[in-house]
Amino acid sequence: MKYLLSNIKIPLSAKEETLPEAIAKKIGLSPKSFSFEIVRRSIDARKQEGYWVYRVLLESKKPLFSKDAAPYLPEAPLLIEKKHWSYRPVVIGFGPAGLFASLVLARSGAKPIILERGKNVDERKKDIERLRNNGVFDPNSNVSYGEGGAGTFSDGKLNTGVKSPFAHFILEEFVKHGAPKAILIDAKPHIGSDLLPQIMTSFRKELLSLGADILFSSQLMDLEEKRNGLLLKYKGEDGLLHSLDTKTCFLAYGHSPFDTAKMLQKRGLAFVPKDYSIGVRLEVHQKDIDVSNYHENYGKTPLPSSSFQSVIHLSNGRSLYSFCMCPGGEVVNSSSDVGTVVTNGMSENARNKENGNAAMLVSLRVEDYFKGDMLDGYRYREYFEKKAFKREKPYFAPISRLRDFLDDRVSSHIGSVSPSYRPGFYFSDFKDCLPSFALHSLKEGLLSLMELQPFYKNDDIILTGVETRSSSPVRIPRNENYESNIHGLYPIGEGASFAGGITSAAIDGVKVALKVLDGLSI
Repeated sequence: MKYLLSNIKIPLSAKEETLPEAIAKKIGLSPKSFSFEIVRRSIDARKQEGYWVYRVLLESKKPLFSKDAAPYLPEAPLLIEKKHWSYRPVVIGFGPAGLFASLVLARSGAKPIILERGKNVDERKKDIERLRNNGVFDPNSNVSYGEGGAGTFSDGKLNTGVKSPFAHFILEEFVKHGAPKAILIDAKPHIGSDLLPQIMTSFRKELLSLGADILFSSQLMDLEEKRNGLLLKYKGEDGLLHSLDTKTCFLAYGHSPFDTAKMLQKRGLAFVPKDYSIGVRLEVHQKDIDVSNYHENYGKTPLPSSSFQSVIHLSNGRSLYSFCMCPGGEVVNSSSDVGTVVTNGMSENARNKENGNAAMLVSLRVEDYFKGDMLDGYRYREYFEKKAFKREKPYFAPISRLRDFLDDRVSSHIGSVSPSYRPGFYFSDFKDCLPSFALHSLKEGLLSLMELQPFYKNDDIILTGVETRSSSPVRIPRNENYESNIHGLYPIGEGASFAGGITSAAIDGVKVALKVLDGLSI
């Protein structure tokens, strides 16, 4: 009989080879009387000693009597039926939501047409390096736009709080296309920005083999609802305007393109403003984070670079919280518009860079920015992104040492923590590129965190601005069939505020594509 056995602990200093003995001790059977495979692995470092914690799929001829054992009920595999398509659906955007919607559609026989305003990953990588090395920015090929979406060049974390029957399917697809098998068992699965480009290339090859067309450097310029469907107009790689007719369009454009949102609003698409967040990237020595998390185990045995999560409720009723923590990574430019500075974090698969970083964000309410237009949230963040940009130092980011920021002065030097952001930086107190309530909230919250977590006590911690793209400033309402108020238009992923990260966006793409398939005949 097969069981799921949970809460198996071995010391952080122990090797995985000791797991059979730990299982045997837990269930009171000989290691020879059962077989197992690991289904989940995590680290519990809340106490000084620290543990690896496992869940295994165990097969035994003898019944198990343990509060941590449950009969194994296998998940039904995702079956995608072949359908009769009388037209070709269109997918706008080739990030995780657009990718996985396209995958479902293509496997059903649809031959989708995918419009992506950015370039393929190979060309995109060159453009990103050109920005980082020379300050030359391409507004349609950067960390935000291009094949794979923003996540391709900003870490590749796959952990999600979303409970979905499609989550394991997503991870299995990544492994099938070249991701490390460890993502299937790690509690916080991670691929890395060095591996994601070739994985995206593999996904692209499958889609092309199934008859999909992927049009890079192709920006949606117009969308009009017609009696028999939708008329789309896009500017192609040749710079000319092209038209497409379809009955179904998946809008997976992400939360960056303000220009596209404005066009869609003019065409009647409903938007609802929502709360989001604003702040900075905090950068600290990864060693300090690991010492704080691993305690006495640090340095005794090889352990992965660790992460942190912080939240402080403030006296003004807001919260300061960490977001998108990148162990052993870098701070990167994530601008999508000319003359703006936006930050994000990135880690490679090894997570072995000197610093770890995380966004430190202050909650932002609709009433902070709303002036009557549903897209005012875009305008609000754009204002501060432009203020962070210096014409004499294009795409350099404002930075401050933590102590200087707390003492309300502009830094004059770098201390023990070196900023990783490129192409460069300038010293700032952030007064001209963050709202005053955010500055006050950051100061109050960081002072409190210095008393709670030891690694915050380094005066040389680097703050880099500005972080404005943690989530979309709008939500696009959809009905019980996931359709917007424009018939045939299905908003999916982060741009519509139905996801928050690679995995949840991919799940949303799968879910909505399957719903559309349900309405088709076989």
